[in-house]
Amino acid sequence: MKSIYFSNSQNIHQTDNFINIIKNELEYIGYKTTTSIKESNFEETLEETTETLIRNCSIMISMYQKSNNFVHFELGMAYALRKPIVLITEDEFEIPEFLSNTSVIILNKMNFEDVFGTLNKIIGQIEVNIQDSRIIEANEFFLSKHKGEKKEFENLTPQELEEIFFEIFECLSFSPKKFNSLNDNRFDFKLENYEKYDNAIVEIKKYNYQSKISISQIEQFYGVVMANNAQFGIYITSSQYTASALNFAEKLREKVKLYTLATFYEEYKDKLKKYCV
Repeated sequence: MKSIYFSNSQNIHQTDNFINIIKNELEYIGYKTTTSIKESNFEETLEETTETLIRNCSIMISMYQKSNNFVHFELGMAYALRKPIVLITEDEFEIPEFLSNTSVIILNKMNFEDVFGTLNKIIGQIEVNIQDSRIIEANEFFLSKHKGEKKEFENLTPQELEEIFFEIFECLSFSPKKFNSLNDNRFDFKLENYEKYDNAIVEIKKYNYQSKISISQIEQFYGVVMANNAQFGIYITSSQYTASALNFAEKLREKVKLYTLATFYEEYKDKLKKYCV
């Protein structure tokens, strides 16, 4: 679940009800909302609460008050951690230079419905930008592992992407094993040391990002897992999945795991950077 951190001054009591309404609306549509409790012991609050919450959030929403040091501290931390920030303020003000690219909502010019509608659109666009940046970062990493002639990611062949992942699983010590060219087992290769499994199979699909893997394709892959007496199946695609495909795989999470390139990269990023340089 995506987390939104609220930064607000303990001195702006008149906005407490407004913040609670916004939080309730965001939680209703699927977000987790957090905030640090502003205790009298400033140092204790900074060290024990704020850093962890901001580091783990997806987006920060700041009820901005120019004179509040704690809010400035939180904004500085979010900025340093490259977190998307939305400022909500009661009046117009001069935005600090480091926040010049931040979205701003001015309360005295809107009713609640307009504020929430605008906020919802901003958050939606931020999520699109985050997803796009993750896709670009993942694609660039996988493309960097291609040993053939230099080309754009979109121009990689399915076989080339399969080769890239075979080498990645090798450097992650998952012990991939190829089959001969006559292999008709309906999967690309197997892993003999994946997590807690010594017999996992892998299927790599190179499609256009806008296309989606359907539930029928995942049902078929599950059948392949069972037919080959595999303990686990890993399905990786350069495209996306339908909601029904994801729901089906969730019910079989002890048998099947679905990845996009971006989600695979996010999960293994630290190990990839350490072992697959």
